[in-house]
Amino acid sequence: MTGDSSRTAWLRQARSTLRNADPVLARLIEQESSGQILAGLLPAGARLVKAFGTLSLPTLSAAARREPERAVQFYAADAAAAGDLVADLIRADGYEPVRVGGLDQSIRIEMYGDLHEYGALGRAVTKSEALAAV
Repeated sequence: MTGDSSRTAWLRQARSTLRNADPVLARLIEQESSGQILAGLLPAGARLVKAFGTLSLPTLSAAARREPERAVQFYAADAAAAGDLVADLIRADGYEPVRVGGLDQSIRIEMYGDLHEYGALGRAVTKSEALAAV
């Protein structure tokens, strides 16, 4: 699933601008996720789940408890038990949880990622739409 052509063009321009302005930031945007960076900073045995960052505040408010199909909140987790806890929180907030994979996939749900509202998706999606995009 992709956003409209103007959103896609905007995303390409934003990435190009960042690449030219700051090569380190460009590397982070395109190659490393904040999820992986944060996981590397945690003490041994700590578990990290990356979640609750793919929708803007106005969309969060409008999409919660949507019927007949709930909107999705994506999450990434290496530890299944920690991911399950976060999935329960996502359901309690009125969304359908969809795991994108481990923290190595968290870049996809970060700002401008292909599964972020301000990335290729461009909006909140249903579970069937999310599963097709994952």
